[in-house]
Amino acid sequence: FKFYNGDGNSLTLEDFRGKVVALQFWATWCFPCREELPTVDALQGELGGADFTFIALSVDRDGADLVRQYYADNGIKNLAVYIDEGLDAARAMLVNGIPYTILLNHEGMEIARVLGDRDWFTPDAIALMRKLIE
Repeated sequence: FKFYNGDGNSLTLEDFRGKVVALQFWATWCFPCREELPTVDALQGELGGADFTFIALSVDRDGADLVRQYYADNGIKNLAVYIDEGLDAARAMLVNGIPYTILLNHEGMEIARVLGDRDWFTPDAIALMRKLIE
């Protein structure tokens, strides 16, 4: 499947091979997603880089401009804008609710799924992600 970045460029998970990826499906209208997103942003700020990325993949139908505005209005500074246009990625990954996070290892293999909101910026969550990165 493909998805799009904030500039409208098409991407696939293959573009992130070599990194541990947390692929999160969310929407601006989803209250649990809105609660979770600042912790996702904080984790991306702490660990994001050559070995790890949090792909916050919006399923909003109004596209990148809406997500960009949401980020600006809510102080989201570390996350890139990604859009699941037409819900192609959500369907391919069998996502059945949001927020929904799928963890992928360096080779792009799925290693875990989390349905529902979590605090991704706790000492335990940070330690888990560091262990996965190692």
